[in-house]
Amino acid sequence: MARPGITYTDVEKACNKIIADGGRPSINGVKAMLGSGSPNNISALLKKWRAANQPEKKSDRVLPDSVILSITNEIERCVVEEKASLEQSLATLQTDQERLIQHCNDLDESIQEDQKKFTKAHTELQAAVASSQEKDKLIELLRAEIGEEKCKTENQRMIAETRHIDLAKTTTRLEALEQQSAELPKLTKACTDAEKKAEASSAREIATKEAFSRLETEIGSLSEKLIKHDSEVKELQTALSESKEESSRLQVENAVMKERLIQKAEKSNLSNGQQ
Repeated sequence: MARPGITYTDVEKACNKIIADGGRPSINGVKAMLGSGSPNNISALLKKWRAANQPEKKSDRVLPDSVILSITNEIERCVVEEKASLEQSLATLQTDQERLIQHCNDLDESIQEDQKKFTKAHTELQAAVASSQEKDKLIELLRAEIGEEKCKTENQRMIAETRHIDLAKTTTRLEALEQQSAELPKLTKACTDAEKKAEASSAREIATKEAFSRLETEIGSLSEKLIKHDSEVKELQTALSESKEESSRLQVENAVMKERLIQKAEKSNLSNGQQ
């Protein structure tokens, strides 16, 4: 039975075309002209066309049936082998296609997995960059705070040094006043000696009185100075006490600031170590 789509009319048209082109119709020629078709189907239709278009020729040469059978069997064998070869090729192609499809699927899965890894790595990179930026900002803030604390500490140190200088000056003034106060008994003794000399010598009474008056004046002046000195000593003692209290307070503040700086540095190092 002819394959659907390959008809006698198609074979007839193909044969007429071949003859018009100066050729001789054959199975391969008709197949080439039609572009498709089974050799068996074309052979049967070609025989029908020849029987209808060519007069019978008497020939003394007639092929034996055995030869015709052999040729037919050979044709069928070739057809079977060709069909088997085509089927084998088709099976191989299908296997290759399935393998390629599986390979493509594997590649798609690998690409998807790589995309996931890339997305994850990109996200982690962005997080790391953000964390690094935050750490840089924190480090800058800590540096600024440390700089401010250093400035404050330096100012407090300068103030403390100024207070120590003032305290040393006050101590020097107190020592000077104490030295002047130590000379007061000598002046008193001098007055007593002058009084004794005045009693012993009337001739020197006036001079002694004058000297005594001068001494009294000096004593009064010294007493006033002593009172002033005592007041200054009290003020200096008060200032010294306040200076000592201020120095103690500054030492405590310096110790507290150093402890805060150490704690901040430890927290920063601990945070950097954890990350």
